[in-house]
Amino acid sequence: MEAITIHDFTASESDELSIKKGSVVKVLSVKQEEKNWYEAEQDGKNGLVPKGYFQIYPYAMAEREVIALYDFTASNSGDLPFKKGSTLKIFIVTQDAAWCKAEQDGKSGIVPKNYLHLKPVKYYGGFAPKTKDAIALYDFTASAPDELSFKKGSILTITMPYLHWYKAEQDGKDGLIPKNYFQLKPHLWYKGKIKRMVAEEILKQQKKNGQFLIRESESTPGDFSLSVRFNNAVQHFKVLRDGAGKYFLWVVKFNSLNQLVDYHRTSSVSRSQTIYLKDMDE
Repeated sequence: MEAITIHDFTASESDELSIKKGSVVKVLSVKQEEKNWYEAEQDGKNGLVPKGYFQIYPYAMAEREVIALYDFTASNSGDLPFKKGSTLKIFIVTQDAAWCKAEQDGKSGIVPKNYLHLKPVKYYGGFAPKTKDAIALYDFTASAPDELSFKKGSILTITMPYLHWYKAEQDGKDGLIPKNYFQLKPHLWYKGKIKRMVAEEILKQQKKNGQFLIRESESTPGDFSLSVRFNNAVQHFKVLRDGAGKYFLWVVKFNSLNQLVDYHRTSSVSRSQTIYLKDMDE
């Protein structure tokens, strides 16, 4: 895990590590003989640092843009001064942390959180997964009203992508979550690089018309094929792409395979027969 240093520290022993306020260090372990010291690493050097000289944040920091509510004048070398009304990029630490790391005009340093106002995150575009599940990799505690707290290992439903953040739902609540705090669960229908014959064997073991999978094209690397079970046989459809990179089977085009699949759950993939896509049995 990593940490932001909140004070300067000058090593007085050979096994200690000097640090400057506002720098980021990697925390390696707790010194067992003395719980108030941590072993840390910075710029390829290792050493002991007093526990009270930094704030640990969990695994990764999530970026947010903020507007300065007041002027802030640096009182230490690691502080980042700014003017009221200016925009900064901050790295959220925890709800209780009084200070956080920030960047502005190519400079970085430590700033007081109560001098800042979070700006709403911007919609990023790209795929709209609709009901895409994700597994939380770490605990996350919301530090703003528009964020969603969750525990490591919990399942969330991702509903909308933003820059560095995603909109998610869990237990009837929704909010923003950091992009690097979760891992998307792979769709059961995506099988990657398998042969046409293997796709047919998988689908023939299913029982319902419309059960399907998507695989990488054998003949055209980078393209995809849709294989669908229907009347004890398997039909194959080439997923086409236009010059803008949109996916389609016939006329309606989509930004992602997710959108194409969701559309053809209620609109037939075949023009000669009525075939709606259904998920395979696990």
